[in-house]
Amino acid sequence: MNLVWLFPGFLAFVTILLFHEFGHAIAARYTDTKVYAIKLFLMHGECTHESPYYESEDILIAWGGVLGQLLLLVLAIVAQYLLFHFSPMWMFQLSSVFDVLTKTNLIIIAFNLIPVKPLDGVIAWRIIPFVLLKIRTRKAGILSRFAKRQQPSESKTEQQTEEENADKIAQDLFDRLKK
Repeated sequence: MNLVWLFPGFLAFVTILLFHEFGHAIAARYTDTKVYAIKLFLMHGECTHESPYYESEDILIAWGGVLGQLLLLVLAIVAQYLLFHFSPMWMFQLSSVFDVLTKTNLIIIAFNLIPVKPLDGVIAWRIIPFVLLKIRTRKAGILSRFAKRQQPSESKTEQQTEEENADKIAQDLFDRLKK
C-alpha cells in the first residue's frame, strides 16, 4: 500500500466505526432509548445509551451496529461497481480504500459478533433463544385456543391478555438469563 493512501485508508476505517456506532444510536432512538454520546477511539467506538427496558430492544440495539456496517458495505460495493465501469483509473487508485470499506469491514463485523464481552455478540446472539421462545409461546397460545374450541364471540381482550402473559413470561426468562 502506498503511503499516499494511508490517510484515506484510515479515514475509511473511521467511517466504518462511525457507521457502526450510528447504527447503534439509530436503533436506540428507534426503541425510544435515550442516547447519551458516541465516542470514537483509535481502534473502536462506543455508543452510550440508557439501558433498554425490554430484551428485544437490547438485542435490536446490539444488531444496529452490524446493520450500519452492512449498509456501508453495500454502499461501498455499489460505488466500487460504478467506478469500475465508468472510471477504471479511479477504481484502481481507490482500491486500497475500497479494500478497507469491504474486506476490513467484513472482518470487523465477524469479530464484533463473537459472543464475548465487551463485544456486541454477547447481546446480539440472544436473538436466537428470544425468537425460539416467541415462536413456542405463540404456538402454545394457538394450540390452547384450538383445545378450548373457542366460540367466535370471544372478546379481543382475552386474546390480548394471553399474548401479554406470553410476553411477560419471555421477558422474565431473559431477565434471568441476563443475570
